[in-house]
Amino acid sequence: MSVQLREPICSLGRRHISEKPWPLYLKRRSTATITQGNSSLTHSIPRPTRTWIVHTRAYNTSVATATMRSPITATEQVPVKTTNVTSTAAPQLNTSKFWQQYQQQTKDSMTSKEVEHLMSALLQQGQKSSRKSVFWHRIIQVYEAAQQSQLQSTPTIYLTAMTAYGRARNSQQVLAIFKEYKKRFRLKDKAHRRYFAAIIDSGDFSTALDVLRDIKSNPKLSVMDASICLKDFVTALCLSTKKSHVYTAIKAVEEMRQSTADWDPQSRQQITESLWQGYHKLVASKPPPITPISVEELVATTTATTTAKIIPSQLFTLFHLLCHQSNGFVPTAKTCNLMLENQLLDKNYSNVKSILAWMQKLDIEPTSSTVAILLRTFGTRLPTHQAEQMYSKSLHQKDLDADFFKNYIQVFAKDGKLVKSVLQDVRQHGFEMDPTWHTAMTQSFVQRGQLDQGIKWLQHVNSRDLDCYATVLEAYLQRGQWDKCISQYELLLHQEQNVDMHRRLVKCAVAAGFADKRNNVLDNIKIKFTPNTVMRIVNNLLCLDSKHGHPLVSGGIVVKSLKMMESKLHVYLDAEGIRRVILGLGNRGDCQHGFAVYKYVREGGHDHVRKRCASSHIYLAMMASATKNNDIRILERAWVDMQYRKRFLGDASRGKEPHTLARYNILLNGYASQLPKPNLTGVKRVFQRLLNQNLSPDTVTYNILIKAFVNANNMDAANQILKQQDKPDIRATNTLLNGWIIQQNWNQVEKFVKQQPVDMVTFNLLIQNFLKLDSKSMSYMHILKNKQQWHELDKLRSHKNTSPPMSSQTIWSIFESATGYTRHGITLRKQIRTRHATNTSLCNQLERLQPAAPTKSSSAFIKLFSKAAAAPDQVTYKLFMKAFVNIGDYESASDVYQWMNYSLKL
Repeated sequence: MSVQLREPICSLGRRHISEKPWPLYLKRRSTATITQGNSSLTHSIPRPTRTWIVHTRAYNTSVATATMRSPITATEQVPVKTTNVTSTAAPQLNTSKFWQQYQQQTKDSMTSKEVEHLMSALLQQGQKSSRKSVFWHRIIQVYEAAQQSQLQSTPTIYLTAMTAYGRARNSQQVLAIFKEYKKRFRLKDKAHRRYFAAIIDSGDFSTALDVLRDIKSNPKLSVMDASICLKDFVTALCLSTKKSHVYTAIKAVEEMRQSTADWDPQSRQQITESLWQGYHKLVASKPPPITPISVEELVATTTATTTAKIIPSQLFTLFHLLCHQSNGFVPTAKTCNLMLENQLLDKNYSNVKSILAWMQKLDIEPTSSTVAILLRTFGTRLPTHQAEQMYSKSLHQKDLDADFFKNYIQVFAKDGKLVKSVLQDVRQHGFEMDPTWHTAMTQSFVQRGQLDQGIKWLQHVNSRDLDCYATVLEAYLQRGQWDKCISQYELLLHQEQNVDMHRRLVKCAVAAGFADKRNNVLDNIKIKFTPNTVMRIVNNLLCLDSKHGHPLVSGGIVVKSLKMMESKLHVYLDAEGIRRVILGLGNRGDCQHGFAVYKYVREGGHDHVRKRCASSHIYLAMMASATKNNDIRILERAWVDMQYRKRFLGDASRGKEPHTLARYNILLNGYASQLPKPNLTGVKRVFQRLLNQNLSPDTVTYNILIKAFVNANNMDAANQILKQQDKPDIRATNTLLNGWIIQQNWNQVEKFVKQQPVDMVTFNLLIQNFLKLDSKSMSYMHILKNKQQWHELDKLRSHKNTSPPMSSQTIWSIFESATGYTRHGITLRKQIRTRHATNTSLCNQLERLQPAAPTKSSSAFIKLFSKAAAAPDQVTYKLFMKAFVNIGDYESASDVYQWMNYSLKL
């Protein structure tokens, strides 16, 4: 037999010949091979009855003395390389022939090591070939054959199989192999990298993101190892042709951004460069080299338009990585100013703090524009005269630019005289008001409420910035001046070009037309409407409120507008959009019109449109809205309809779908929350029904039952249900405690508080009831007002007014006992902060002030809270503010509000 036929396929992937697991009978029979030229002389060995792999081992045993642990590289024609033997000519191998021989053999006779070597050889061949190489499918075939023969796999077999399945784009099989691998072997860092690389190769990037999160949260892996996996993920995503993959890469980096300093430096550099290319792909430009000037141009391009494809948080992610570069990259001061302005518009103050920290760390000197940007956001907390003084001092600096004056125009936006003064300084310094000034001036007019003057000014300067006009028209819309909004839009159509293609202007005009009850709103629409466009217009109509919080647009107009847009434009909201509309109407107390939307989507439209009713979203939204608005009839209707929702998929054979325990809990909660008294009959009926359906009540079910009996003033039944639970949660205990407080059963309250730790919910419940803030009565009054049941509302008000109101002194006494601060101390702090902020002695006196000790009193409230460890939070202070407002003591409510902002550092 020739040398080529004797070459074993298992040797192709072997690192060292001497490491091969030789059979025992070959070890007992030593052989010697003398290699000379192109021939080989081998002593004859009795041929055993094993497969072809056994025969080929004889050759490798004989050449082992000559090769001396030399590695073998597998190619299509693989030579046997020898070291330290210069006169040896390597024979050529043909991998395809060995694969044919493997297919002809019995797979059950192979060992784990033989399978491992075979798969490793094929892996080396596949890595040198294309993604669609036949070697990946051969590896999969070998692995599956080994699994069928129940051969025990080694770590190398698992890793090689994962790589092959990844190249074959089978991510689910990669996950399954890794899960089995973890059960049998201890994982190392390289195993996670091979596993993650296989997931990336599969092209299933959503699964890859989940796997990356698991790797990141693995306590046995370091942040450096996770950053290496992140590098491969981001590189693959940014090289993709889909822009959506770039957003996925940004999201993955944002989730690991907090530990950027601990990343592998080379991986961090590669991630930064990949994202740099990805960001330029989003803005459709060719990526230049990373320099301070090119970064400034990218940031300026992104922040210059309101329709940017990169949101502020995503832009900060790139900025953060660039500042971490090891090549000494330092952004320009203008880049930092643009980033500050960008993050402040997004109200992301933690990013603002990080940008300022980077400026300090990289020795970037703040300019006057930097100060003006910060003042524009935080200047409202300063008195106007202090902001004016800072502006006057800044005028003497040498680095003034146009952005400095534009920012101060927005600082003084509400003061017309100061704005005129800034404009005079602009002329004195020789700056021209180019189109970039128009946005700042428009916002100034809008904040001062001078909308007509803003339109005239834009026309006077011949502004072509349609976004400025849209800002004014949106202000008209929010104020309810819909006729002016429409007339200005029609005027713009004759004066400017492309007005009917500007999406902000068109959506504003359409919303104003619907609110003004015009029927020709959708005529001559040129922009393309999408479900997102329809949802935004409907949401704008839902959010139009008066100064007192009353809706400006009725629910009937909202429903009619939705029907018109869907019928005329043939653009339909999905189940999630309908859910948002129903909840929006329900939050306004308009459950009836929410039910009108519910019936419309179930009864109208084509079959393919009505398929959205097969989703549970609209039924759950309708039940939530009905529960909030005390409409049990609608709740029961939606609950029953939900069982038959699958029929909207077009399959008439689908029958009734039994309700789950969660949906029974929804109906139970509706009966338990009914005002003015809970419907105990309905509660008992539904509870018995779920038991008949062989459903076991959970903690939520028992909590609802406790709430029902507490609202029905049956504390004994509620207490019995609580005792039936092994581990009642805090909601159940707080509900029971609230019932005892309403009954003024102080013995039970004191006993309960001593047994249970007082958390903030319990703390605020006690305060709410001692302040006589009956939330249930207030909710019922609100519902009666929305339903226009004035007779019932008057009866409830007259009954509520029979009890004498609390005095201001009593509320302050409760405040001092609960918080530990006296009214005198709060008043003194107010005087120091408002009148004597520069007085050092008074400031020192402020710092020495300590919380007042609880006053000795026989009050049950003080007895309970003299040992309470809970500290007041924002809800606590708002309860006291509400109590003062109810008795007309607005000055005390203002004092509590100012103290809340000071003490909680808001």
